Amino acid sequence: MATPLILEGIVLYSQDLDRAKSFYRDVLGLRILLEEDHVIHLDAGSVRLAIHRYPTGERLETREG
Repeated sequence: MATPLILEGIVLYSQDLDRAKSFYRDVLGLRILLEEDHVIHLDAGSVRLAIHRYPTGERLETREG
């Protein structure tokens, strides 16, 4: 029998951490577990959602075509 895979966390990046925090906390109702100036961790049920501030000057450009 195969061992089931378990998802423990998801990491996202945001250029506007305050706006992301407002959305996930106020709109979706997720509880904040940890808040620092560069990251917030939210309780998303059985998964922890971590949103990191996107590093300035390291934005990835998308390729078209």
